[in-house]
Amino acid sequence: MGERAQPIGEASADIANTDAHQFRHLRATPMIHLPLTEAQANKVNAALQQNQNPSMWLSPLQRALLTKIESALTANADALDGLIFPSDPAALRGYADRLDAKLAEFVAPGQ
Repeated sequence: MGERAQPIGEASADIANTDAHQFRHLRATPMIHLPLTEAQANKVNAALQQNQNPSMWLSPLQRALLTKIESALTANADALDGLIFPSDPAALRGYADRLDAKLAEFVAPGQ
């Protein structure tokens, strides 16, 4: 394991960048901006890897949020730079609030 070894239970600061290969398929999609639990991220990434529809692992609210994310990225490809879901489940709510605020700049109300 060497220098990459971590004690069990120690979480990375950024779930999407924990390992060069982890979430590789997820990072290539707008879904990387969705507030996902680690379990969801793993399932979505696996579905993408197998060319399956990952939406079965998303809640209806997450699917609606994904539509907003895609609209914002269509309007401005850099719209959500730096916004990647956190590894800490307790930080998901705060992340979702920051994402909503950023999306409000790009998505018309009611979308």
